[in-house]
Amino acid sequence: MAGQILPARKYVMRDMIRRELMQTVRSDFTLLEIGSWAGLSTSIWAQECQHQSKGTVFCIDTWEASLNVPEIMQKAAKRNRIYKLFQHNMRCSGYENIVFPIKASSDVMHNILKPQSFDLIFIDGDHAHTQFKKDLINYMPLIKDKGIICGDDLEHLPQDIDLGFARNHLEEDYIEDASNNQKYHPGIAVAIQEVFGSVSMKEGFWAMRKIGPEWHKVAF
Repeated sequence: MAGQILPARKYVMRDMIRRELMQTVRSDFTLLEIGSWAGLSTSIWAQECQHQSKGTVFCIDTWEASLNVPEIMQKAAKRNRIYKLFQHNMRCSGYENIVFPIKASSDVMHNILKPQSFDLIFIDGDHAHTQFKKDLINYMPLIKDKGIICGDDLEHLPQDIDLGFARNHLEEDYIEDASNNQKYHPGIAVAIQEVFGSVSMKEGFWAMRKIGPEWHKVAF
């Protein structure tokens, strides 16, 4: 349970950060991750930043499991195993100099960080609707113009699911709609629909680009 990103999704994430880094001439590309767990997604960003010799990754996480996740994850977090594993993974991968963990609540940190200060923000914290939507709204102002906000675990676009069924399970982490055999994270799908209507998505990874005051889909 320490690494839960599907292989196909990893390639989408890697291709996107590679493209974003290649298109910028600045060396101060800044990336913020909300929810890092053991550092699998962190390593995807850091590997490409290191390869292109540009970019810094900041990670906000309490490293304490949410109540709606599997019990095995809750037990590991209570024993502080996950934060130690995150540190171990960054150290052994050689990313310590470009990855900076911030052990704090996302609810606190958005008030401390400066608006329009990140080129990319990846949201993968609590999947329950209330917290995910809060993170989404709180961190959108921190994106620079032409920057990207993105996330994990959008298995189906909002228009492709039964939103009524999803709304009955908003605070659950992961559900199955037996009527159509769809499995997905309801809180994320509904919050995306409420905030953006629709987003660009590939292999469960979603993204939107800020251009002026508006948000636009990203070409994968």
